[in-house]
Amino acid sequence: MSSKIEIKTLILHYILKQSANGHHPNSGEILAYLINSDYQVNIRTVQRRLQELLAEDHIDVDAQKGFFLDEEHNEFIMSPRDRLERSLAYESIWSEKNHYHPEGHPIIAFEAYNSFRGAENIRDLIYGIRNNRILQFHYTNYYQAGADSDRKVYPLFLKEYLNRWYLMAWDLAKDEQRLFGIDRINNLQISTEQFKPKAYYEKTWSHFHNIVGLRYSDGANLYDPMNLVIRCEDIQIYFLDSLPLHHSQKKIAAPDGQIGQTRYRYHVAPNFELEQRLLSMSHLIEVEEPIWYREDFKAKLKDLLKKYK
Repeated sequence: MSSKIEIKTLILHYILKQSANGHHPNSGEILAYLINSDYQVNIRTVQRRLQELLAEDHIDVDAQKGFFLDEEHNEFIMSPRDRLERSLAYESIWSEKNHYHPEGHPIIAFEAYNSFRGAENIRDLIYGIRNNRILQFHYTNYYQAGADSDRKVYPLFLKEYLNRWYLMAWDLAKDEQRLFGIDRINNLQISTEQFKPKAYYEKTWSHFHNIVGLRYSDGANLYDPMNLVIRCEDIQIYFLDSLPLHHSQKKIAAPDGQIGQTRYRYHVAPNFELEQRLLSMSHLIEVEEPIWYREDFKAKLKDLLKKYK
């Protein structure tokens, strides 16, 4: 991340926190905050960054020259508030400046930092997506020998799942959406040809609304979402509350005095990734609804048990 972006991010983070407390800091207060954060800047630099944030509609200024976040004015940019806070947190996490202590030891531990494959493609993929450029590459097929192929695509967005990154794109030869593991993309080339992404983006992004993970279809057929209900052991409640299994998660509180009766309801597709997540905590949950999925899940557990007999 460039120093300019880091400073703007830090300013926005500070104004966000101050606005939450009803205070609108002026440029002098913001300068003092940056200096205390070990940034060597002057008031002119701060004023330039503030003007950029004002032009981008991220912040507003009151009659006393105090800067603040007007959530109503910025409804489409930063509502809800916690979305902006998460965004700023990610900016801090990904900034290389924050990866190591001044004495040299790491201060952020990435689970897959040293084994992240496909990293060489990230910058070009993001460039292609941001600038609506057609991409061409050779794609390696891990599952079918001899099925490698050359692809020409409209790149739409990147998706991460379990420390792997994927490119969602519109395949021009097949005239349909495809998900590509970026570790299997080789000889990536950015074309000078451009495309209009909106219609393709809206169609493909909607496929992920009701799924956990990546698989939104069984072959050509999109998965139909189901109303899933699971019952949890008390210890699992805290983990699901703090990190929901899916954005549709709704908590059904246990009746008074009853232990281990808390339930969660989801509107989610029955794909492979959901099954894997449920299996990973199968000793702490019970699938209750729908009945057909409960029976399928029970059969999976019986098959697993057979392996240990």
